[in-house]
Amino acid sequence: MSADKAPGPTMPRLLLGARLRRLRRQRGLDRLHAAEVVGSEARLVSMELGLTGSRLVDVVALCDLYEVEEHGTRVALVEMARHTHRPGWWQPFRMVIPAWFLPYLGAEQTAAIVRTYSVQAVPDLLQTPEYARAQIRLLSGGADERQIESRVRLRIRRQRILHQDPPTRLWAVIDEAALRRPVGGTGTMRAQLKHVRAMCALPHITVQILPFAHGGHPALAGPITLLRWRESELADLVFLEQLGNAVYPRRPGDGDFYRHVMNLLGTQALPPERTEVVLGQMIDAL
Repeated sequence: MSADKAPGPTMPRLLLGARLRRLRRQRGLDRLHAAEVVGSEARLVSMELGLTGSRLVDVVALCDLYEVEEHGTRVALVEMARHTHRPGWWQPFRMVIPAWFLPYLGAEQTAAIVRTYSVQAVPDLLQTPEYARAQIRLLSGGADERQIESRVRLRIRRQRILHQDPPTRLWAVIDEAALRRPVGGTGTMRAQLKHVRAMCALPHITVQILPFAHGGHPALAGPITLLRWRESELADLVFLEQLGNAVYPRRPGDGDFYRHVMNLLGTQALPPERTEVVLGQMIDAL
């Protein structure tokens, strides 16, 4: 596989973590007990959540502790541990990727479904290069043009998941405010709205608009993104992006809560078949 298509370490980390966690629970061991063989509870938690690469020696030690005797299972776990350190295609962009965004970036590139609510801007996966450049420049502080252009290329490169085979499914609920705000000027915004309208024609992309007229809703606090994988053993990932930071809620029940919020937004927003008509009206109004 070429470097510009390398999927990175996220999926091996998540799968390995889920399987190690399941093995621990099957043995009836708590984290404190299992942590003794990997050096610390923090390391064990990071491994089980798929937040970090796993050392081969730790995986072997856990296999011994969990009494994993089947040779094929041990080999598979060790091989996954090897892959938790492989670089992703985004490695050349590493200097402009904040640490808090890395877990999401890797997860997004392996997700089967992306559900997102965007309140202030068009979702990253639907942005044109010109719109992305204008937004990134507003948020980049003292970044020079080279850094800005690198961030633009990264954002547009992420969108390839919508055009791969099979494509990632995208369901986006966009607040009317994000579509009315002319980021980059009238020309840039007109082209952006036309692009969103064109993307709506793809069968794996659903876009809904949450109108001003609806009033309050359960996501006034900010954007929400949910990622779901094809592997049923992996829990959905919740990503709450903030200005210069992000939160990854992982408490029991968090996934259900944010799925409920996204479902509510979907029922409160205009139906998908109205999106192209409303976007056309916004384009004509510019």
